[in-house]
Amino acid sequence: MKYIRLAIVLILFYGCTNQQKEEGRFRIENQLKKSTDKKNSFRRRKNLSLKLLEELPYLKNDSINRDQLLKLAYNFLVLNDLNNFYKTNKIVLQKSIKYNDVRQIGICNRFNGIFHENKSNNDSAYFYYLKSEKIFKKINDSKQLCLIFQDKAQVQFFINDYLGSEASLVNALRIANKNKYIEDQYLIYSFLGVNSNELGDYKKSFNYHFKALEIIKTNKDIFDNSDLAISYNNIGYNYISTENFKTSIDYFKKGIDLKGVKNIYPYIYCKLNENIAYSRLNLNKLKGVDISLNLALKIRKKNNILQGQNFNRLYLSQYYTATNDLVKANQYALEALALSKSFKAPKDQLLCLKQLIKINPKEALAYSGQYIALADSMQKMERQTRNKFAKIAFETDEITKQKEEVEEQNAIILWVCLTIFTISILLFVIGKQLLKQKEFRLKQVQQKANEEIYNLLLEQQNNIDKARTNEKERISKDLHDGVLNRLASTRMNLSSLNSQPSPVNLKKAKSLIEGIQDVEKEIRNISHDLNKEVFSKAVSFVNVITTFMEDQFEATQTRNFLEFDPKINWDFISGLAKIHLYRIVQESVHNCNKHARANTIIISFLAIEGGIRLEIFDDGVGFLLNNKKKGIGLQNIYSRTETCNGTVIIDSQKGIGTTIKVFIPYQN
Repeated sequence: MKYIRLAIVLILFYGCTNQQKEEGRFRIENQLKKSTDKKNSFRRRKNLSLKLLEELPYLKNDSINRDQLLKLAYNFLVLNDLNNFYKTNKIVLQKSIKYNDVRQIGICNRFNGIFHENKSNNDSAYFYYLKSEKIFKKINDSKQLCLIFQDKAQVQFFINDYLGSEASLVNALRIANKNKYIEDQYLIYSFLGVNSNELGDYKKSFNYHFKALEIIKTNKDIFDNSDLAISYNNIGYNYISTENFKTSIDYFKKGIDLKGVKNIYPYIYCKLNENIAYSRLNLNKLKGVDISLNLALKIRKKNNILQGQNFNRLYLSQYYTATNDLVKANQYALEALALSKSFKAPKDQLLCLKQLIKINPKEALAYSGQYIALADSMQKMERQTRNKFAKIAFETDEITKQKEEVEEQNAIILWVCLTIFTISILLFVIGKQLLKQKEFRLKQVQQKANEEIYNLLLEQQNNIDKARTNEKERISKDLHDGVLNRLASTRMNLSSLNSQPSPVNLKKAKSLIEGIQDVEKEIRNISHDLNKEVFSKAVSFVNVITTFMEDQFEATQTRNFLEFDPKINWDFISGLAKIHLYRIVQESVHNCNKHARANTIIISFLAIEGGIRLEIFDDGVGFLLNNKKKGIGLQNIYSRTETCNGTVIIDSQKGIGTTIKVFIPYQN
């Protein structure tokens, strides 16, 4: 009887324990569901997630627990809490490795990539994405592969590799279309639209964004107002890019008017508000702009949303510039620049420097120098990062291949050891295998040494070529700017002597003028021949223009601002076209200094679809185009542009200034 009672007690005890476990799992699932439910407020979702982080890591390590932790990690990412996102993912990775859960290890690698991407560590992010891609290809997980291609596209987008990003997105879209992943189709089309916007293909961009919007409208049960608001924001931003600010405001207002956007999706609400303010700034409708921007800034600080704060302050700087409060404008521009630096966002830094150049004339030269240096470093960084990505991909493949080879070799060795363990021949096989490994290491060392020698040779040759080019450029400038100008000045002085009708002076002056003209022609030919090679490379061209403008400033003290769009592909501009562009700049600046009496000259080289656009603005006296006969200088500008198959537009008004716009197409 006693044993029967004990059995009943044990059954009741274990039954209660199992029931408690089930109730605990149900409670956690319920809390997890509430923490990820976008209908709940941002603050409540954050608090629920923090409570779960205190409990979930200490529960039993099984597939259910790891899946719950992965959901929690992703929720922290959605809530913009990167530290807890990384912390939770690290816990899941350790648990997954312990039980060799390959799929969850792949997801954790992907989450590591997302973390590093948000920290602007693009090479680390790309490395983790490649690791997870290998895993998902191996286990044939199409859903995760689709996500990985999207993640890779985002990293490529951040380093301005828009074509590579588009290729990754197309791979993701193939998987999404094949498997009918509706949510991924929406995300991919949205991203393709943003990518096309950066490439300047606005027609294509609008097409992608409207496809994404159509997916939302035909699948209302899958999407919520946050997705719709983001889609409206993307379309509105496209209209900003095409300078259709009235239509952009309409789309941003559509997003703001959606139910729950302000309380449930504060990041999206702030972005929409700031974009409306920016559009109104461009329409010169300043009333209430500062109120909208300050409200968005307050919400960002309240919810600890760092991303986007730099643009908020930049827009505030532009607002105070428009209202002539340059002290506040300068303050907010400096704050925007500091935030952009902390975000490691060089493109944003360029926008901030451009604003500081505009509002701070005294420091304009210093900021211009920073702008040019940053633009140059961005170009170098983009090339280095792309090369690094290629190296990471190559090394990852090599490591995987070597690992498979080593595993295969180990299997063979193990089989030999198990089958002929007692046979003396086994020692010979092992010795031979060790010898092969030593030879392989020796070959690796030799290969590395050969590569280093080859790189040194290349570097030496590059230094020689660079020195040769610099010397030619120096000789060209010395001949053209020094000797030629002096000869021209001498010829003019002698011409003035010729105007005084003294028989002796006339005889001497005439012979001297004819001789100097011959020398002048000869030096000009030499200068032009030398200068053709100077313009063969993009960097040399940029340096020549920069040096010319610096010399002009020293000679005339006229303020000048020079801007080069980093997206220009100088390889598609021929050396002859660069010479014509240089001559157009030279002629225009000469006219500004000689005739226009300008205080400021602004020169911009901009990348547009199919070629580049040169814009030259001065605030001089201007002239009436209809009433003024075209001089030789203007005729030369038209002629040089026509030689390059380009177009030119000249706009000038009395008392306002002159703007020259020259379009030069890329070579086929």
